[in-house]
Amino acid sequence: MKTLIPAEDVGVQCVDWYRCIVAQNYVEADALRLKAKKSIQNMQPDDKVIAFYSLVEYRHNLMRKNLDSQLDEKKLEEIGQMDPLLMFYSYFMSGLGEFYKAHYKAAIRLYIQAESLLEHVADPYEKAEFFQRIGEGYYRIYQYTFAESYIERALDIFMLEPDYKEKELDNRHLLAAINSERNLEHKAEEQYINLIKEAEGYPLPLALIYQSFAFHYLRKNNQNQAKEYIMRALDSPGHSSTINGMKSKGELAFIHLRMGKMGQALPLLEEVESEADKVCDIEYQLRCLINRHLYVEFNQDKVDEGINQMVEAELYFDAIEVCQDISRFYESQENHVKALHYMKRAFHLKGFQFTIGGEVAE
Repeated sequence: MKTLIPAEDVGVQCVDWYRCIVAQNYVEADALRLKAKKSIQNMQPDDKVIAFYSLVEYRHNLMRKNLDSQLDEKKLEEIGQMDPLLMFYSYFMSGLGEFYKAHYKAAIRLYIQAESLLEHVADPYEKAEFFQRIGEGYYRIYQYTFAESYIERALDIFMLEPDYKEKELDNRHLLAAINSERNLEHKAEEQYINLIKEAEGYPLPLALIYQSFAFHYLRKNNQNQAKEYIMRALDSPGHSSTINGMKSKGELAFIHLRMGKMGQALPLLEEVESEADKVCDIEYQLRCLINRHLYVEFNQDKVDEGINQMVEAELYFDAIEVCQDISRFYESQENHVKALHYMKRAFHLKGFQFTIGGEVAE
């Protein structure tokens, strides 16, 4: 007779697996995923462990940017009846799924539900992961005070343990980005420069710091400095083959377009269009469409269509940035009427980001 693995042992494996995901230890997480998958197939029946396994599996897929993965809503209801901790995970991970799809308001709504169950989470680093994610969500909807508060709470925990150095760097670069958005330029630049020194030996966080520093210079319309840091990001080991690497290539293509360097821009633009289609990344599909029809095959209707599709998909953060870019484009053409139109549209769209529960009228 086949001996079944005790459910408690498989539960411990899933906890270890989840901790590796939180710590961004991708290699170990992949190994523990295979181990847990094998164990769950030979486990004594236990609905709670099976539910937890399915949630960690979903979280692992998000870590690996497999955005086709979905949680079963019926299963979520069943999970909620089993255990409040499992309900926390289901709300939190559903929120992460919405965040990765760039549905930031939907993510925040789910995070708020998760937060009401946070008392059931014992592990401080899991709490820190939650604080980071809700802070990043608030950052994406321009709620900088809330964002900063949660990110600082995450940092207070992650800084206690050297194994979480990458998470510490991620949170500190978010704080630098918030200062950049607040136009605290010198403070943000000082933070980025210090982070670059500290991130040596951590290639993936370093690449994201370079990318974020490039975005800082794009906000200032300093295309040359932005280009320098995007290229540094792309030179970082492992970055160019990731989803974030695709975004860096996209930004480099857009910088070349703004600088009138079509020969350098077009191969990159075509590469990113292909990659964005392959992974169904609607954000960069639309950014490519808008930039192509603004700089390469000028078509004002297509540009507006791209913005409208962003709004329909609730990509308000991206729509605002794109409208600001288009406004600068028309300002450089001395078409001040059009420049003002798109700047007004960017300002209007910020209203959508300021609400969590309701919608703002067009």
